[in-house]
Amino acid sequence: STPILTLASYHDSAVQDAIRALKFEHNSDAQKLLSALLDDFLLEDILERAREHGTRSYGISIPLSPRRIQERGYNQVDYVVSHTHAVTGAYLQYVPHCLIRTRDTAPQTTLHKRERHR
Repeated sequence: STPILTLASYHDSAVQDAIRALKFEHNSDAQKLLSALLDDFLLEDILERAREHGTRSYGISIPLSPRRIQERGYNQVDYVVSHTHAVTGAYLQYVPHCLIRTRDTAPQTTLHKRERHR
């Protein structure tokens, strides 16, 4: 199985609070914090790949269903990624809206671990 990489522990209450604040309150402080966390990872990982392979990387987000977009007003991943410095660099291009969600699914937080990993 493919290992799952996380940039911060979801069990950390500060991380949970930041994600909730961004997702449901459109909190700009949470966005800045999460963008900085993502930036640190992306800059290190992307630059390493570029040096080793001379390649450019592309970032995409998993789209929300129309119902969730209507509830929240935006896709928080698009918001965070579009505000990272790495995306504006020469080695990473963010390609929003290249995937299409074809069905509404249950939120990951409501699923058991086995169901999330299917």
